[in-house]
Order: sequence, then C-alpha cells, then structure tokens
Amino acid sequence: MSKRPQDRFIFSGRCVGAVAALSLHLSLVACALAPQAPRGKPVRSAKGTPHADQASASGPWLTITLKPGKPDHGGNIDFVDVAIRAEQVKADPGHPLLSLPAVVANVQTVAPDINHRSASDDAGPIPLTVNDDNSTGETPRRSWLAGRVVNGSITVQYRAPISNLPNPRGAAPPLELRTEDGAFSGAASAFLVLPETKRRYAVSLYWDLSALPPGALGMSSMGVGDLRVDTPQSIDHVKQAYFFGGTMHHFPAEPTSRGFFSS
Repeated sequence: MSKRPQDRFIFSGRCVGAVAALSLHLSLVACALAPQAPRGKPVRSAKGTPHADQASASGPWLTITLKPGKPDHGGNIDFVDVAIRAEQVKADPGHPLLSLPAVVANVQTVAPDINHRSASDDAGPIPLTVNDDNSTGETPRRSWLAGRVVNGSITVQYRAPISNLPNPRGAAPPLELRTEDGAFSGAASAFLVLPETKRRYAVSLYWDLSALPPGALGMSSMGVGDLRVDTPQSIDHVKQAYFFGGTMHHFPAEPTSRGFFSS
C-alpha cells in the first residue's frame, strides 16, 4: 500500500466489528486508509488544567477532551462524553455555529443521537437550533444554528452514544463509534461536533479516563495520550483524526514523530 509523505496512518484491531460483513483483514486495512493529522507533542500539565500548556504556542486553539464511560459487564463502553473549546469563533443569529456530517463514507454518524448537548461563551449559554441540510448531496450534515451573536471562545459539551448495531446504510468503512473488550474507537468525522469555520487551529487533545480500569490508554492518530499539535490545522483536517480509548497496548512502546504505529 503506497502513501503520500504528508499522510499519517494508524493501524489497529480496535476497528474490528465496525462493519459485520468485513473480515478482520479488511477492517484493519480500512482503518489505515485515511490520511490523519500530524503527530502531536506530549502534554504534561497538571490534571484539571487543560489550557496550561497552550501559553507557549500561538493560537487560536481547538481543545478536545474525551471521557469514555465505564465499561459494562461485557466490556462495552456505551458512550463518550465530549467537550470542545474553540477560540475566535464568530456566528450571526440564525447562521451555523457547529456542524457534524449526518453521513460520511456511507456511515451513519451520531449526529441525530447526541445527548446532553450544551454550548456557551463568555456571555453565557448559547441557544441552538438544529438544522438538517441535505443539499450537499452525498454528505448531508446536521448544523446547530446560533440563537444570538457569537464572537469569541465557545465551549461545547455533549454525550456521543456508542452502538455495535450494524450500519443501517449497508457496507461501509469502520469509521463510526464502536466498542469491545473494554475499549472504543471512532473517526472524528463520525462523532466530533466542530465549529463551522474556515479558521485554522492549533489542536490540543486531553483524555479523562477516570471511568476506566487502571492502565487504560487514550490514543489517536496524532499520538498517545494527552498532546498538542502546534501547527494550525483546518477543521477538515481535524475531522480526519481517529481515536481509540480503553484497555489496549500499542507498538512501538514509544511512537516516533513520523511513520507507523499501532494499537
């Protein structure tokens, strides 16, 4: 399999079961096909201070925090709580503030099933109105329209449910949120609600694994654990990231800044 120099890949067995019709081999290959965001630098800030490491790099910043739920007796994680903070966001009343594709690569995303959703800025809660846009052809999306003027940093919080039901749209790559053996996986494009903007962001990623057993890991195609990517990324590039969290191992034990690593 060839790859362009600027691409990054993650190759993982945690995608198994994402599409029942796919064999193990095809599931693994499907996880490795998408280009990913550049590798990030490890973050070693004190727990509970997710913005402390950002002072030494220019912004604006997009900060993503993922908190998987506690696995059930069968080892399945039913949800992941998501918190996203984005700086320098602007939206007029009635215009899109946030969005998530409803379908990506024939995969149904969590867009219609998001729970406990809230958004706020320095002025307080932001009223949101759901808008489903099917005019984009093969990539219908759900947008959340701002109920007032927004200009500054916003914080979005919600719960993304995880289901192992077969994809209702048929055969598709394993991009949606899936879970097994005390871990979960999913592509950003299938569960991250992101600002509707052309602005480029430095990215920081934090994992809250407090509901998981000792030794659990958070990984992404940007690297292992809490990290930051100082090079500004477009929102479309952020959507290409892939995430894994839970009981797992990775190889090599110390991933390099370039090239292959697996979980």
